[in-house]
This record gives sequence, C-alpha cells and structure tokens, in this order.
Amino acid sequence: VDGLQSVKITCQDFGICITTSIPCEIESAGAALIPAKLLKQYVALMNGEITISSDSNTFQTELKSGSKKSKISGYDPSDFIPAIKEQKADGHASMKGDDFAELVNGTAFCCSVDQTQMVLTGVHILFTPDNQSAECVGVDGYRLAIRRAEAISDRLGEINIPAPVAQKIVSIMGKAESISFR
Repeated sequence: VDGLQSVKITCQDFGICITTSIPCEIESAGAALIPAKLLKQYVALMNGEITISSDSNTFQTELKSGSKKSKISGYDPSDFIPAIKEQKADGHASMKGDDFAELVNGTAFCCSVDQTQMVLTGVHILFTPDNQSAECVGVDGYRLAIRRAEAISDRLGEINIPAPVAQKIVSIMGKAESISFR
C-alpha cells in the first residue's frame, strides 16, 4: 500500500524495474510477492472491477471480478531483492518520445553483447544544458554510432542504459509524447 488510497506495483527482471501506483479503495494494508506473468494472465481474464485480498501468513493472493475468482500462491515480499536501487534525483532531463526512440534505434545495434565489457553493452546518453541537446553513443569496440537530438536538461548529466533495456523502454513507450530522466 502506497500512501492511503493506492496500491503500489513493482515489477523487475534484473535489467529494468517499473513501479506504478494505482488509485483504489483499501480496506486493510497488505503485501505479497506474485509472479508477474501469472498475475497478468489472471487479470487479462477478468472484466470490470477487481478485488484483491492477500493472506499475510501464507501470502496466498485471491483475485475476484464478478463471478470469476482466482487464487495465486505468493511469496514473502521480504524475499523481493530490488536489482535497481532507487536513488535521489539531483537533476532532470526530458526529450520527445520520438527523439528518444530515434537515439536508441540509431545506436543500440552497435552496442556490444560481450558481458565482460559491460560499459560497451549500453547506449550512453550525454545531456548538455548549454545547447539543450542529448548525444547518444553505441560502441562495441569495432563500430561506433552517434545520434543527437534536442533535449531539455537542467544540468550536465549522463546515463548508460543497457541496450536491451533501452529497446524495451522504446517498445513500452509506444507513441509517448515525451520521456523524462531523473
């Protein structure tokens, strides 16, 4: 439970972590660790309002919607190991969604797949506030790809995103108008 009237859902695959909060009515607080693919399959079968209840001892979670009812065996949430530590943001940058997709698609193909050279497996984005731009680089030791786009940034900053993660972000974004980095 996040705050008073929303449920917090966090999903990760040790490369990307997504957290969202969904407004809802809460009768009592609780938490459970549930396999995401299984939860997605059950939710897809349900229509309308969904009621979720979880046993705090066994972590068995029940989903109800109309006449449909499903039970999922869950795990202790303390077993959830966050792969990505949330850090306090000290800067902000944003750009058009199409520009981000173009940066990633124009550089990710050059990134190394050799896990022994981790820094080369990602797209490296440099934000420069002076000329309001972002420069993205992909390299594998033999090839180099560079793309530039307009971006708004309040400070000089850089980020290295693993190429498969950046490509997944592009596919999740769809036709998003903009993307922000903190």
